[in-house]
Amino acid sequence: MKRKLNTVADQVEDMGRQQLVKNQEYVRRISNLAGCSDETDVEFDVAYTSRPQAGCDTATQVFAPVIEKTTSKHLPVDLHIGNKFCSKPNCNHLDRSCKKNYCDETSINQAEAIFLKKIFEKYQKSKYSKS
Repeated sequence: MKRKLNTVADQVEDMGRQQLVKNQEYVRRISNLAGCSDETDVEFDVAYTSRPQAGCDTATQVFAPVIEKTTSKHLPVDLHIGNKFCSKPNCNHLDRSCKKNYCDETSINQAEAIFLKKIFEKYQKSKYSKS
């Protein structure tokens, strides 16, 4: 049963990724129709599984959505989830299905800076970048 639930969760995650791409296309289309530039105003913040505290790193997962502020819908256009641990026993953390994507040596409290940098790098390399 656990395997089936994990499969469903992976399918939901894939559907979510597809919806984020559709949201990006929608925002781009609205901007073009409005005669605006290709730039999109966004808002970014990080939520933690448990509140980071001074002197220790209690959070083990972060949720970092990128929300567009160009349209009135304020749709999510990107999303990053950082996991410090993997729930699979005896996992080598090299498999694509492994949920661990955050280095043990890096403080998860630094997630905002790390994910923001990844977002900028991703969009600079994307086909939508004009640079």
